[in-house]
Amino acid sequence: MSDLTQQALAALADAGLGNESAAEAFVVGYQAGYDAALTLAISIETHLNSNEPTDEEIETCARGFFEGTPGITNWDAVSEHSKQAWLHAAKKALAAVNTMKTEEES
Repeated sequence: MSDLTQQALAALADAGLGNESAAEAFVVGYQAGYDAALTLAISIETHLNSNEPTDEEIETCARGFFEGTPGITNWDAVSEHSKQAWLHAAKKALAAVNTMKTEEES
């Protein structure tokens, strides 16, 4: 038996589909895939519609602001107080952009 066949059989066994007919296994697998895809789509849409920027977006924005200014160019060498100020400015800027984007879409 090929390695791929073994992997498929192992996946069926893990999913508890070893005793179903091929048709039943197909329906159960299809339904599980559909549910997972729907959950992912809802999660993505929720994230895209959110006006609140994520911590990662805030830090990326803050680093972009920081790197565009004269002086120290290494983010990791900046004091924690200075980082917090950049992060605060980035959060406010992203929230304003998201608000404008939402208003334009309305």
